[in-house]
Amino acid sequence: MALTERGVSYRYDLEQMLAAEKLELHPFLETGNTDIIASLLLRHRRMVSFLPQYVVQKQVRAGRLAVLRVDGPRLQMWSQLVYHKNKWVTPQMQAFLELMRRAVGPESGEA
Repeated sequence: MALTERGVSYRYDLEQMLAAEKLELHPFLETGNTDIIASLLLRHRRMVSFLPQYVVQKQVRAGRLAVLRVDGPRLQMWSQLVYHKNKWVTPQMQAFLELMRRAVGPESGEA
C-alpha cells in the first residue's frame, strides 16, 4: 500500500476510521505527491492506495485503474473557497472562481 504522508486530511480521516475498529495501516511508501502514487498504481497491478477521486478520475474513466468498493463508513471531504465580498475581485480571481464553480458545482452558503 502506498499512501500520502501522515497528517494529510483524508489519510487522517481514514486512520481515525480504522482506529475506531482497532485497525492500523502499514504502508510501504509514504509521499506527499499523489501523482507519484497514481503512477505507481498504474505500474504495479497489486498495489492499492487511498486517494481523492480527482487524482485518478482520468485513469479510472480510461479503464486503467479501478475503484475498490468497500463496506464501511463513507468518507466525504469538503473544500472551501473564501473571499471578502466587499473587496475588488480581479479578472484573474473571477476566472478562478468560475473555474471552481464549474469543477465543484454551485456554492452553498453564498452570501
